[in-house]
Amino acid sequence: MNDPIMKYFKGIEIEKRKQIDSLMRAWKKAIPSKRIKIGDKFYLNKNYFSSDGFYPGYYSRKPKVLFIGREPRWAQTDGYTDNIAQFMLDFIENDDHNQSSFTRRLLYIVEGIKYKGTLNFNEVTKKTANEIIKKIKKTNDFGYAVINISKYSNGAKDGSKANYKLIDSFLEHSNLEKNKFFQKELAILDPDIIITLNLFNGKIKQKYLDLCFGKMTQVDGSSKADEYDIKISNKYRKLIDIYHLSSYYPNKDYYEPIMKLLFPKKKK
Repeated sequence: MNDPIMKYFKGIEIEKRKQIDSLMRAWKKAIPSKRIKIGDKFYLNKNYFSSDGFYPGYYSRKPKVLFIGREPRWAQTDGYTDNIAQFMLDFIENDDHNQSSFTRRLLYIVEGIKYKGTLNFNEVTKKTANEIIKKIKKTNDFGYAVINISKYSNGAKDGSKANYKLIDSFLEHSNLEKNKFFQKELAILDPDIIITLNLFNGKIKQKYLDLCFGKMTQVDGSSKADEYDIKISNKYRKLIDIYHLSSYYPNKDYYEPIMKLLFPKKKK
């Protein structure tokens, strides 16, 4: 299958990209064909399966940072075409990222972690998202991964609300107790830090979260961020749950709580 983003990968990333692609294919194949409701209409679920990926430079970055959202927000209507590859390609080659609050906040967080929490919020936001991307492109080192807990794309007209029934439907259809697809995906990505986007707000059924993340131990928490220890491939990693990056909160409410939890002794 033609993979338009493969040209940006090198070294171990090439094999890891193939592993993710193979897992996504197996995951989609294992899902029983069903009609699902998106908005006020019903669609064949397999046509709305959108796969995951990581950006160039992810496997060479220390620490490796994985963002986990709730659901894709683009529609897929022609079967498995790996729309995420085209989405990622557009992101890499696009020069206008200042308009998206999701992108701005994500890049600020990545920059803060890159500099090990030594940059306070005012310092990290001196650069626009476009300026950060421009610098990244010179080295082809984006250095992070973004996936979703559900692979069903929510194509409803109201793009501001997650479709939790659709998310739970995907997790039910995935038969995670038997297939363990999500845990396999985490094992391939092997993150050092996981940042989840308001996944633990009580709206996704707890049994599915347990099947995805296993037993987690809360280490620290506040109204803006909660830190957990999570075990992946027999190694403990940090997981921090924050507001969704598209939510209507001040930018500081994303950046500062994460830096405080990850780098408590650094200047903020």
